[in-house]
Amino acid sequence: MTSTTTHTSAPNSSAPASSKPTSPSQIPSRSNILSSLHENGYVIIPQLLPPANPLFPLLLRASQNLVSAALAGKWPHIRTLPKQFPPWPSTPESGIWGVQHLLHPDLPLTHEEKKALASGYFSPKILGVVRELLGVTNEEGGKEQLGMELFNLLCQPQLPPSTFTSTSPSSSPSPSSPPSSAENAPQSPSSPPPQGLDFSLRWHRDDIPPHITGPAEETALHLHPDHGRKHYTHTQYNLPLTPDTSLLVVPGSHRRARTSAELAATPYSAAMPGQIVVDLQPGDVVFYDNNILHRGVYSGERERLVLHGSVGLKGKGGSRARNVLQHGVGEWVGRVDFGEGGLGLEGEVRGRAERMRDVLLEMGRVVDGRGGVGFSQAD
Repeated sequence: MTSTTTHTSAPNSSAPASSKPTSPSQIPSRSNILSSLHENGYVIIPQLLPPANPLFPLLLRASQNLVSAALAGKWPHIRTLPKQFPPWPSTPESGIWGVQHLLHPDLPLTHEEKKALASGYFSPKILGVVRELLGVTNEEGGKEQLGMELFNLLCQPQLPPSTFTSTSPSSSPSPSSPPSSAENAPQSPSSPPPQGLDFSLRWHRDDIPPHITGPAEETALHLHPDHGRKHYTHTQYNLPLTPDTSLLVVPGSHRRARTSAELAATPYSAAMPGQIVVDLQPGDVVFYDNNILHRGVYSGERERLVLHGSVGLKGKGGSRARNVLQHGVGEWVGRVDFGEGGLGLEGEVRGRAERMRDVLLEMGRVVDGRGGVGFSQAD
């Protein structure tokens, strides 16, 4: 880990830009990571949970098995192709690019694998950086200030074996069209492995629709407490378990409305001015502002397993509640047992998990009293 991270701009290219440290060191200081987050809209902590950590291989195995279960139709909470934002269908026939709700008590995994996922989300290393970013030093009056939010898995876009008969590129669905009838044909017992597909997300801000521009966009950005202020109220992160160059961002775009060049660019532009590719190795973690201008570009030829989580501050509802609860986490979180009879967390990790869950439950109760949250994006 290092105290500095190099960010190289690639104004007219989607080639990966280096984000690697120059020398090993400690986790960057709070002032350094906050400075990077405020200035660039993202910050990389190299090797925060490295492959040598005993938890890492368990997270990798759990993620691989969960993708297999989802492709086999054994888990309905998935991100399906070609839809980019929630809500998603619950069956994998059109292909998947993610798996939802990694803390769900009914995950089709072994107890050891479910415990590993919970241990990853509530890892003191992960939450230690979160506390630095959100400015949480001491719990006020012994009360938990962090709230559990989302924990999902982003994977290689792929079709389940039962939905295709040809592995040729011509049979792959585009991001804007469903699979052909040939891809939905039944397959023999000797089916090949799942077929990888190229897929990408459009340029977007997570909680601001694309039709909001100019002064209205500036107003929408400023309405979020994490813009133009010293303290963030939430953060989200990607923790890759495989090498990953799928996240593209425009540094600094979280602090302003889109420029005329950005507005003129096509939704899937491969040459957005100022874009960089966030280059991550297994065990690196990138924390980023969810309203930075960003997109995902996913290759069907490479395995992709990225833990995608978010954590927030207690009592910060409004648009943040919509961004979290639109995923359906409120439907099951009250049933989660983090103790010996459930996910098996122990000691302070279990205590913090239970307190953070209670913060999320309170968010849900407040929103229920207001009549629901809706969805952030139409597509």
